[in-house]
Amino acid sequence: MSAVSLKCPNCCRSFSVSEDERFDHNCPSCGFGEVEQGSSDYYGDEIVKNDSIVISDNGEIILEENLEDYLIEVLGFRFTTAK
Repeated sequence: MSAVSLKCPNCCRSFSVSEDERFDHNCPSCGFGEVEQGSSDYYGDEIVKNDSIVISDNGEIILEENLEDYLIEVLGFRFTTAK
């Protein structure tokens, strides 16, 4: 299995993980990326075990079910249909 190099957006340290852990690994230096049950997302909704979440580069946590709202309201995305 190949390794990938990641850079923590919180402490800016680089670290390597196996490729299959790329999106499921916390920073070994500062713990960035750890989200515990009982935490809240950007909208204040409680995060419970096994919730699907998205974490932005600046550490903002968004429940996957709130992602479309976040993209529209915070980042200014527009959803439309191709013609």
